[in-house]
Amino acid sequence: MSKWQNKQLSAYTLVELIVVLLLSSLLCTAVFGMYFWMINRYHDFESKRYNSEQVLGLTAEMERLFFEAETIALGRGNQLIFQLPRQEILMQFDDDYVLRQWALEIDTIQVAASLQSVYELEGVGGRGLVQTATITIMLGGEEINRMFIKQYDARRLLPQAF
Repeated sequence: MSKWQNKQLSAYTLVELIVVLLLSSLLCTAVFGMYFWMINRYHDFESKRYNSEQVLGLTAEMERLFFEAETIALGRGNQLIFQLPRQEILMQFDDDYVLRQWALEIDTIQVAASLQSVYELEGVGGRGLVQTATITIMLGGEEINRMFIKQYDARRLLPQAF
């Protein structure tokens, strides 16, 4: 007898190999599914974080403008015109964004905001000047109302009286 005839070959059957391939493909499918689910969750989170930052930036900018502006006037449509000591800034509120324009520069804030109500000053020196403005901002299907109040100096409004 030759030495090859006494040895038995041990190998996996075709059925066993197919079962292993099926199980490994199911495991790979589950791993990739979880990976893509996590990627989508991350993008959703980043989108919400970005929108929140835009809302915070808009409210901070509006507070700054209401504080620093010498006068605030109502422009055409949904516009507020802020007269600062050295420049004029126009804020246009639209359904999808807020447009800010000063000098020759224009930038947009990607926030759905609308100018809900504006109250103007009455009287001799305050005619046409904005005293309060309420802005509604949409964030994730939720409405956020912000009210901004401008306090004018009587010396600026009625310089002839002082």
